[in-house]
Amino acid sequence: MPHDARGKLLKAGDTVMVPFVVENVSEGKIYCNVALRSLFGMPPEGHKLSLSAINTQQTIRANFGDSPELRWEAGGDGTLSAS
Repeated sequence: MPHDARGKLLKAGDTVMVPFVVENVSEGKIYCNVALRSLFGMPPEGHKLSLSAINTQQTIRANFGDSPELRWEAGGDGTLSAS
């Protein structure tokens, strides 16, 4: 059965968060992007995923000491936003 890092069952339609560390920030006049590395490795080898050219507006900062919980709100158009 598919489960998350905490052992909870996952199904289609679930919302998940994947923790990444920001490895690089590219600032531009219009776009600001980040390069990311996953905190959790993929079993069984433990390889960590790297992503680049992710717009900073697609991320939510989650440092220790930040708000301990994120609330997801569904918009009328089916989109999600975090607060």
